[in-house]
Amino acid sequence: MSSMTDQERVLLQDFLQQLSRIRGIDKDTEADVMIAKAFAPQPDAPYLVVQRALLLEQALNAAKAEIAELRNQQV
Repeated sequence: MSSMTDQERVLLQDFLQQLSRIRGIDKDTEADVMIAKAFAPQPDAPYLVVQRALLLEQALNAAKAEIAELRNQQV
């Protein structure tokens, strides 16, 4: 078991705060049922989904930074 770094803790806190501020979204009923069924037998599902979302966000930010760097090199 590993501990979070300070940076990881901040990223997680920011992500969870963003989630808690979202209200009144339109949900696809079929998707909502499928998600609920998948989460029900898997107690670690919320953790795994948040972890994956954070990893994908980091990958996206790294790709954006690389694209910006490549564009700056062309100028």
